[in-house]
Amino acid sequence: MVAPMSRAERVQAALYSLIVVSVNALICRQLFSVPSAHMNSMHGFWAALARWAGDSWLHPSWWPYWDCGIPFEYTYAPLVPVLTSLVSWKTGQPLWMSVDVVSALVYCLGPVAFFVVAWGLTRGSAGPVLANAQHKKRNLSDLTGLLVVPKAAEQ
Repeated sequence: MVAPMSRAERVQAALYSLIVVSVNALICRQLFSVPSAHMNSMHGFWAALARWAGDSWLHPSWWPYWDCGIPFEYTYAPLVPVLTSLVSWKTGQPLWMSVDVVSALVYCLGPVAFFVVAWGLTRGSAGPVLANAQHKKRNLSDLTGLLVVPKAAEQ
């Protein structure tokens, strides 16, 4: 049975999470404000879905723009286009810049989610933060062994 987290542990985890978000936001800060055109990516596809979808996410409808027309629910998973549409609506930015903002948010918050899971499993503090730093260089499958095995061996 795992002991409940103390206040000091929660504060420490919040501090490390803030460090991870800050480092990642520093790395991708230009995605929040500088327009870019990513060739050979899904950005244009997501922006088009965000622009033309309207309320089609909520009921079955027809998408006439690709493949000689297909049911809308078969076009693509809705999360990125819906978030892109929401960011564009809230900020007033064009859709192609909103795709970059959504990408930057995922880039900043994804490693924090990884940190929280790793920290919850290991209750270590520096290990998960260092693993997040290595995430930029290594494959995610290589990191799972680095995080779980050493702490499990200590117990």
